[in-house]
Amino acid sequence: MTQSATRVNRNTTARRAVSLILGVGLAAGALAACGGEKEDTNAPITTPVPAPSGGAITETVAPRDVATAKPVELDDSAKVGEVEVSLKKLDNVKVEAAGPGEIAGKAVSVRVSIKNGSDKAIDGTGVYVTLLGKDGAPASPTTAKPAAPIEGSIDPGKTAEGVYVFSVVNGIQNPVTVLVNYGADAKVAQFSGELPAS
Repeated sequence: MTQSATRVNRNTTARRAVSLILGVGLAAGALAACGGEKEDTNAPITTPVPAPSGGAITETVAPRDVATAKPVELDDSAKVGEVEVSLKKLDNVKVEAAGPGEIAGKAVSVRVSIKNGSDKAIDGTGVYVTLLGKDGAPASPTTAKPAAPIEGSIDPGKTAEGVYVFSVVNGIQNPVTVLVNYGADAKVAQFSGELPAS
């Protein structure tokens, strides 16, 4: 092959290489123009989302009246519909702090019994017990022993018991009131009377 032919071949190869590079560059530019910048999937969502109920955080919600059953003595049973609630035992006890914010010292334990005479199961974890002093101030509940709240389901025809403990390190004045609520739509069982001497 002559030098002239060699130069022609080299020039042709160079032109092809340049054309290929330009073609790749133009294609990349077109893709960038069409695709734009890569979306940041970690960017926070700024679209306002309405509250599930359609309300607003600044809206005032009216308090809901809670119906209570006829008050009974501490050692009586309260009939709430087809459910029978009773306080099996109230004791003055001393507890150790079991969690953050809890205080060791004097406390009152309340053993609650719930007999389900209805045809529907009761969620035992929804049982809520409150201890009020003579002044109407609630005692602070504590998870310290011997606390053993009702757990699981109370099936129709079944009875379940649980122990609820309240801190009274500063004392509590008689007569006291014990409220037992086992469901959002049920009346609250109400017991009143004198605590045993400590």
